[in-house]
Amino acid sequence: MSALVSSVIAHKFGGTSMADAPRIAHAAQLLLAETQFTTQVTVVSALKGTTDSLIRCAQMAAKQDDAWQGLLEDLLKRHCNAADSLLTTNRSEAEDFFVAESERLSEVLHALSLLKSLPGSAFEWIQGLGEVWSAYLLHAHLGSLGVAADYLDARRVLVVHDDNNLGIDIDWSAS
Repeated sequence: MSALVSSVIAHKFGGTSMADAPRIAHAAQLLLAETQFTTQVTVVSALKGTTDSLIRCAQMAAKQDDAWQGLLEDLLKRHCNAADSLLTTNRSEAEDFFVAESERLSEVLHALSLLKSLPGSAFEWIQGLGEVWSAYLLHAHLGSLGVAADYLDARRVLVVHDDNNLGIDIDWSAS
């Protein structure tokens, strides 16, 4: 009796590879061309300029500069337009995803404006959203191509502790 052997490969697509809808489509084609492995794990960066825009939104909100609202609206449009370009199906699901994400972020930014501060935990959460959104776009694009792919927001499954001077520690047993 032989055991089934699973082979895994990890991919990391950086900012240039995830810059916009055509680059995301190209990244998906690279994943589809990889046939030697039974499991592929993919980590992605945010669309070009997204992280900087998210950081600006947070900083403006903490300074009570309402211009963050227009910048957030532009980010939402950009991601919805990318979804429209990438998806042949499930476009309304993608729009619902980005509207919900935008509304949740808007609530956080409004709270920062009321507090007139930008706590480190809020800053970290906000600046990481671009990667979450790009991962969703890649996942949805693969799905529209008929490819079974799972989407995972690591923040929902990893338990981390930031009580040391070297950064965070992942609690693998609790994750």
